[in-house]
Amino acid sequence: MKRCGYCDFLSFAVSPAPHSVLHSATSAISGSVSRSDLSIDGFSLAEYTNALIREIENRGKSYREKLAKENIKSCKTVFFGGGTPSLLPPDGIKRIIDAIANVFTLEADAEITLEANPDTISGDYLKQIKAAGVNRLSLGVQSFNQEMLDILDRTHNPQNVFTALDFANNLGFKTSIDLIYGIPNMTKAIWEDTLNAAINLDLKHISLYALTLEKNVPLFQAVRKGKYTLIDDAEVATQYETADAFLSKAGFSWYEISSFSRGPDFQCEHNLGYWRGGSWLGIGAGAASSVGNLRETNARRLADYIAGKPPKKSTLNPEEIEFEKKMLFTRTSGGLPIANASKQIILREALDAKIVDMLLSENLIDSKKAEEGLLVLTLKGRLLHNEIVKLL
Repeated sequence: MKRCGYCDFLSFAVSPAPHSVLHSATSAISGSVSRSDLSIDGFSLAEYTNALIREIENRGKSYREKLAKENIKSCKTVFFGGGTPSLLPPDGIKRIIDAIANVFTLEADAEITLEANPDTISGDYLKQIKAAGVNRLSLGVQSFNQEMLDILDRTHNPQNVFTALDFANNLGFKTSIDLIYGIPNMTKAIWEDTLNAAINLDLKHISLYALTLEKNVPLFQAVRKGKYTLIDDAEVATQYETADAFLSKAGFSWYEISSFSRGPDFQCEHNLGYWRGGSWLGIGAGAASSVGNLRETNARRLADYIAGKPPKKSTLNPEEIEFEKKMLFTRTSGGLPIANASKQIILREALDAKIVDMLLSENLIDSKKAEEGLLVLTLKGRLLHNEIVKLL
């Protein structure tokens, strides 16, 4: 398993070498090497798992008063994300879930999601993580087109997506896939074929992300050297509009700018917690936490994290909290609560009526929702989310 060419997430080398370890979705790990034999940046997965559980236990002690102050009595969602958490062995996943349940009280119907690379899971693996408590699977598909996967430096076999989803659906998992648009060389036909392939899978949830490139990733360097040409912003916007039209026709509704589901029951409750300004604890190297006005970021260097280096802490002031809420709430179809669309926002200060009038006249916010006391972005508004938030 290797870092994808566009990815800027914190990740570490896995050994033994990926090509000698990972097979297809039907076999996942070769007979000679098991997940328990893998190591990351020189540490065994068992050592890292132990460090995660230690952090969960320490957080339970250090955050008890803070969580009580925020009236948080139990854990509603768990999300194994970032990198390829499906490389964790099922017993490690079970230990982590059990630790969360013991320390924080896990709700009986808690949503527990695992992100996975399609090449790293098998029917047997899914059975074991289902028994461990995982009930939702999010597959990093990104594209069904081999040229697009090659540009992104994705290593999975597209056929394994279908195999993995068959296994997951038969076992009763809620399933979701991620797709990326705005990829160099992505034509209208390629994007529409990708959307149709996704819709034909009878999924209940799809996430769409525009390709963004940081300067330190290989794909950025390939673009800079002229190997690929980035799609212009207007075409990227058109691809999002195309996705919205295709998915709407297929029975999906947007509930967050990047997220579409076939009804409220299939929305990702964990991600909604972010967008609704909820509190969360991030566990692991480089993970971020947000509880009330407190923000923390764990050590990024794995050796530092395993050694127990304390996280960096910061406290948001009221103005920063207000801006954060505007930014998060406006991403959702639930919108930003406002007392009167033309007069006041319920976030400590009045919203300039002239700004609201401009947003309405430019069809950037939903006029009917505004009458109900909600500032909800239209399709046009979603494409200009960042600019709109700056005006609020």
